Amino acid sequence: FFFFQAEDGIRDFCLSRGLGDVYKRQQYVRVDLNKRNGEELPLLEKGLEEMGLGEYNLVLVTETAYEQQAAVSAFCRKRNIHLISCDVYGVFSRVICDFGEKFLVVDKNGEDIPEVFIKNITNEKEGKVTLIEGLKHKFEDGDLIEINNIQGMMLVGEQEEEIVASKADIKSINGTLHKVKVINSNSFSIGDTTKYSEYLGSGIAKFQRTPIEISFEPVHEALYSKTPPLDQNMEDADFMKLDHSLMSHIAFQTLDTFIQKEKRYPIPHKSEDLESFLKLAQDIKPEEADQVKLTKFILTFGCTCMYVFAPLAAFMGGYAAQECIKALTGKFMPTKGFFYMDTIEVTPSIEKLEDVSKFKHSTEHSRDDSVKYCLGPQLYEKLRDCRLFLVGAGAIGCELLKNYAMLGVGSGPLGEITVTDPDIIEVSNLNRQFLFREKHLRKPKSLTAAAAAIQMNSNLKGKILARLDKVQPATEHTFNDKYFESLSIVTNALDNVQARKYIDSRCVTNKTPLIESGTLGPKGHVQVIVPFKTESYGSQSDPNDENEIPHCTLKMFPEETLHCVEWARDKFGKLFSQKTKALLKLADEFYFAQDLLPSITTQQEQQTLRQAIKMLKTRPKTFDDCIEWGRKKYQKYFVNDVRQLMYTYPIDMKTKEGAPFWSLPKRPPTELLFQSSDELDCYFISAAACLRAKVFGIEIPQNARNKEIRELLGKQAEKVSVPNFKPSDEKAKQISSQVNKENENAQEIDVEGEGSVGNQPELEQMKKEFQKLLEEYMATLKEGQQVCYPEEFEKDNDENQHIDYIYAMANLRAKTYKLEHMEWINVKLKAGRIIPALATTTSCVAGLQTIELCKVIAGTEIEHLKNAFLSLAVPIMRLSEPGPPPVTKLLDNLKVTIWDRWVVKTQDSAATNITQVFETLLKTYGLKPRDVFYRSEPVYMENLMSIHGREAEKEETLKKPISDLLDLEEGEEYVDLTITFENPNKKDEILTNTPLVRVHIK
Repeated sequence: FFFFQAEDGIRDFCLSRGLGDVYKRQQYVRVDLNKRNGEELPLLEKGLEEMGLGEYNLVLVTETAYEQQAAVSAFCRKRNIHLISCDVYGVFSRVICDFGEKFLVVDKNGEDIPEVFIKNITNEKEGKVTLIEGLKHKFEDGDLIEINNIQGMMLVGEQEEEIVASKADIKSINGTLHKVKVINSNSFSIGDTTKYSEYLGSGIAKFQRTPIEISFEPVHEALYSKTPPLDQNMEDADFMKLDHSLMSHIAFQTLDTFIQKEKRYPIPHKSEDLESFLKLAQDIKPEEADQVKLTKFILTFGCTCMYVFAPLAAFMGGYAAQECIKALTGKFMPTKGFFYMDTIEVTPSIEKLEDVSKFKHSTEHSRDDSVKYCLGPQLYEKLRDCRLFLVGAGAIGCELLKNYAMLGVGSGPLGEITVTDPDIIEVSNLNRQFLFREKHLRKPKSLTAAAAAIQMNSNLKGKILARLDKVQPATEHTFNDKYFESLSIVTNALDNVQARKYIDSRCVTNKTPLIESGTLGPKGHVQVIVPFKTESYGSQSDPNDENEIPHCTLKMFPEETLHCVEWARDKFGKLFSQKTKALLKLADEFYFAQDLLPSITTQQEQQTLRQAIKMLKTRPKTFDDCIEWGRKKYQKYFVNDVRQLMYTYPIDMKTKEGAPFWSLPKRPPTELLFQSSDELDCYFISAAACLRAKVFGIEIPQNARNKEIRELLGKQAEKVSVPNFKPSDEKAKQISSQVNKENENAQEIDVEGEGSVGNQPELEQMKKEFQKLLEEYMATLKEGQQVCYPEEFEKDNDENQHIDYIYAMANLRAKTYKLEHMEWINVKLKAGRIIPALATTTSCVAGLQTIELCKVIAGTEIEHLKNAFLSLAVPIMRLSEPGPPPVTKLLDNLKVTIWDRWVVKTQDSAATNITQVFETLLKTYGLKPRDVFYRSEPVYMENLMSIHGREAEKEETLKKPISDLLDLEEGEEYVDLTITFENPNKKDEILTNTPLVRVHIK
């Protein structure tokens, strides 16, 4: 149940129009309108019961009088109905949660904590668990883990009743549950282990999710308290505002008192209203409150509370929506009590009552009144004349455009918004990119989002430019230096590090402010980058990718089901895309070369030809052939390959150190028995056969994804005779070689028996064989039919059976290695590399990003700009001042930062050469230049040019005008060169972090 209060006509219009939009957005959610015929919420329990409030699991109230909130709170508390109160007044906001005396949280933070492999467990009162070298755990103090697969550590004596276990009849530490106390990233203690015998080897520790019971203070008691129960994580989100929560509490109480007395909000420029508002606050405040700070705070609240600052509403809307989901599902930790947030820095400064004149505007009302009164007239005009570049129109980009439309960003006579995104709208975008509907599928994101923004604010018509260009080196002729220099600010809404780094480098080069953002599930971040004042996005190095899976782990020794998914994804690409494309390419070359294949010289080309011949030899003619192929692939992957691996490494195999080869993290696989009664087996046959058929243009059965059809195909596959397994010593050697060289990053060795590269006569024979097979095949094709049809992996179309195949293949492999089954939807997420995104997080991050945009455009002092880290799951938010740019000391009297740029401009710029540039730099900065690069390409290399015999070339390169040396676009006025400099204190050493050198050539 959701309630908000407004004037009758406005409320009815907003609800009717809003509900229509909600229905269009999500037709599977039932939304009802409960009109109260202009009445306020009842204050008595009977009235609330009559309006049907008791039928709901959750009640959300916004901008509602305290006495009504208190009545609803008491009503809900009595019936164990969850309550959330959310308010945004001007640049001040609040969320209050009350989920009752006993609320169960089933997942405290949403973190996916992987199991870890144990190296040792000590026998002591605080038994220490040490992990295999190089492994790091993600456990926290108090987490519950289950230990399994331990060798040794049998229970000593009659102590079974003391063991907390997940399994009955516990005789060892295996299956027991323990609370963790973290020692470091590689070890932790689990309590008393003296009851067990000595640890002998192996073992796994697996995180166990345990429900947490928490309690809330009743809202109706806390609303009127002097010191509200604040959420411990959120109350210190900004260490510069530790006293703002208490002042906000006073301000909200003051507003409620004022409205009860005057039946309206205080008018911003009406001094008697503000004086009365301030007096009411003085009566409410505790004695210890700072009078000067409180006066400024209360006056700003009184001047803005009649309106709403849109980006703050976006943040709080996303935050409160996530709290609703927590209340209904128990997933993630709720906000315990009150959370206050303000953005007072964006408003004109008010020190005393006389300063309220800053909020006086024209008596004519407009759609922008909220912006004018919250931000003041100067910042309002600056935002309208802002020239903004939005990179990305996905989830965050949609939210940002909505915020910009609400603020009127770029709508002024000098303003403009450019949004660019090369992508089109896919089905998977609709759940979080809220500007898009089903009717927009396959349309460009940027054009659709821009049109939606104009619908929100008609003043943007002719002021928003949508492009389909990717911002990259290839488009620098479009997004050139002049373009970046003309911008007021750039806002990123990207989803990959490489693109972020590129945009960051362009902004640093052209001294353009940038606000960076990103989300990952319930987590999000915002970074503010201001020329000369802050570090850049590229100033911090990204952590090493710890998720890269070693080849042997992927191919032979999977440690978790994710490895099986990656293996299946790789197999899909090779079988249905790469090999098929290679066959199609060879067929095209054969056709256009008039029956003569082009010369094949490399081993890879020869191997490709061999695979193409095999594909033509084994090509299916009917769908039954495809079923047979699928059954034989099942036999190969889950029976024969397992037997070959166990032939190579028997179960009792020892390493050269004498330890068991098959010890964790290596698991010995067990072969599978194909059964048509096994749903997963039928899943595999159906998907494999259908994909094989599509590759060769063979019609597939209707409704092939239905369970009944899958079972029929499985029964047919059961009748296929499969070849007997014969162990291969050659394959065993190849497998051993691969394992032995794993630490040396060995290249993948083909162990599928494709054969070795042949000599020249053999190659000629292969060409003839291919031509013959291809001619025979092409003679059977219908007009317009291709030789084959490669299947490009597509995660968003469930009917193409791509995910079905990977799901079945991955879980069958997991079964052979006794790993956990992974659900279909999770396989889709992992195989599709889908970054989990929540609309709630997106709204919050875009809100924070837009708040910082306002500050940057206003020229706010650096200490009031905020980088943000947010996790709605915990929940926690940290707002901190951006770090300063790192300083590099080149000489005792010469220091530089990333924002510095050295400029060379001679009297005759068009004739400027490298010698003149070197002389100018040496004279100006006292550093000797050495090498010159332009866009990573070498222009002048001192060592190479100093080789004997190259004197004339060196002289010519040094003296030739730079404009003639480089391949430049017509009209270029300058070039940015990367020049290296010798370290004057250390011979043959190059200085690092020297600035870019801009040389004027016109």
